[in-house]
Amino acid sequence: MSRVASARILVIDDEEFVRNVLTAILTEQGHQVIKVASAEEALPLVESHEFDLVFTDLAMPKINGIAAATQIKERRPEIKVVLMSGYGAETASEGVGKGVIDGAISKPFDLAEINQAIEKVLGAES
Repeated sequence: MSRVASARILVIDDEEFVRNVLTAILTEQGHQVIKVASAEEALPLVESHEFDLVFTDLAMPKINGIAAATQIKERRPEIKVVLMSGYGAETASEGVGKGVIDGAISKPFDLAEINQAIEKVLGAES
């Protein structure tokens, strides 16, 4: 169980299965989650909703995860972004150096990895 209090989280992934599984895990942990299939769907939500954290897939059609994170940070720099990649954490962590990615997890992910990413970027409450 995550030690972070309930967070408002946006999940962006073009794969419905991944989107649904991650949303179910996060919701079960008490987070408020909105899920979308693309960055194009996500960006208007970023402007109209308050989010603490965004999980975004790296490889998506049209706008990839790093480009999505860049646009999210331009609009709302306080939102933390965790990049998910099926290409391994090394690929995902490349975006961390660009300053638009706050954390990275590799797919397939597990519960511990998700919780570690949330705690890393949002900080554990003591």
